Amino acid sequence: MSHICLNRRSFLASLGGGALIAAPFFRNERLAQAQANGPQRFMIMYFSNGRVKSQWAPTGSGTSYSLSPTLSPFEKLKGDLTVLEGIDGAREGNSEPHAHSMVKLTTGLPIRHHIAASQSTGPSIDQILAGHPAISTRIRSLQVTADLMINPNAVGQYVLSHAGLEQPLRPEVRPQEIYKQVFSGILGPSAGSGAPDPALERARAEKLSVLDFFKRDWQRMYDVLPAAQRPKLDAHLAGIRQIEKSLDAMPTTLPSAGCVEPTDLQSRLASIQAPPNPDTLPVSYASLSRLNLDLVRLAFACDATRIVTFLWDTSTSSMTFDGLLPGGRHDVQHGLIGNTTVLAASEKYLMQKTADWVQTLKDTPEGAGNLLDSSLVVVCSEHGEAHDDRQQPFLLLGTAGGRLKSGHFVTKSGRYNNDVWATVQRAFDMPGVGDTFGEAQFCQGPIPELLA
Repeated sequence: MSHICLNRRSFLASLGGGALIAAPFFRNERLAQAQANGPQRFMIMYFSNGRVKSQWAPTGSGTSYSLSPTLSPFEKLKGDLTVLEGIDGAREGNSEPHAHSMVKLTTGLPIRHHIAASQSTGPSIDQILAGHPAISTRIRSLQVTADLMINPNAVGQYVLSHAGLEQPLRPEVRPQEIYKQVFSGILGPSAGSGAPDPALERARAEKLSVLDFFKRDWQRMYDVLPAAQRPKLDAHLAGIRQIEKSLDAMPTTLPSAGCVEPTDLQSRLASIQAPPNPDTLPVSYASLSRLNLDLVRLAFACDATRIVTFLWDTSTSSMTFDGLLPGGRHDVQHGLIGNTTVLAASEKYLMQKTADWVQTLKDTPEGAGNLLDSSLVVVCSEHGEAHDDRQQPFLLLGTAGGRLKSGHFVTKSGRYNNDVWATVQRAFDMPGVGDTFGEAQFCQGPIPELLA
């Protein structure tokens, strides 16, 4: 089982380090409360080539809206859902519609090179969040796909995560490799058992010892401060006492009850003995995608990682979703001009799979709530409709620990995908980035209607 190791330096950093005396305490109290309910998590679930808008867009507005046929699978999750329309891609001129649009979807930055070799000139939103100083998980971030047609020689159309300039992070499709990467040596009989975890107990004790140090130091300051200045210090000391209460309530057991390996996981892993071959699929697309997503859920439950990108397919993929399509979504768009029925059916298929899996997050207990409560899952595509990167679809599931609103339909014309990611940065209290993301000309800042 993985443990959260907190040394004095990392704890001081989480409190603002040397700036603690000058910083408002409400922020630290809020973070402490968020930790008690579970850490913030972020995930992008990508699907290719946009959607048929007439079958996707809800009717109504605000909290008084009705889900569309394609989004009807989210009916049970409607209170956890935000449907966002009107968002344009941050793309200039006649850029290549696949590689360029896909790279810019998550980076909002200029592209280097061309077509399949297109690469980002900076980090994607998931990698920016993965650098948050409060995150100290075993795995910085996880890149996963269910697409068996990954081209090892291409980047732009197949990669969603970018660590920086020409640093693509390729997604893994093989369940065994995902399992080994994330869980090797950390899942065992005590996982989720409620047994005391010595590492967590030590962490709590060390946190308390640091607080004791600050209290002693500030008491000395109190004795020499002018009377007019003492109320300010009183407020800081009250904040410390509030943090102490949160630490007293902090669990000393292993991560959430959901951090237990499902009894059928090993048999499902064993059903794929070799890297998937697109010509002789060893397992159905539905089974493979759900297995990889179940590994992601387990990684969240065990706090092995808090940042994930997942690709249902890729922008020029030929995946047929177990024969639902006569060809890949890209080929169907080119070959069946005007015939949107089959495309809409594939989108509803993917949204049903998405809703089914997100429901498992909500069904996984964590603290007084569940995994979805502190998470944000963003469903998006690089196109709006028919290879046009305007009017990109965005779904937001979860509230990132109460930082975002949910249960509403929002239309924001004249905004860009960069504004969505600027909103996410604000929701995750990302330090040092301000209220901008990607190219400034394609970012107006966080979208107020999304923030709680």
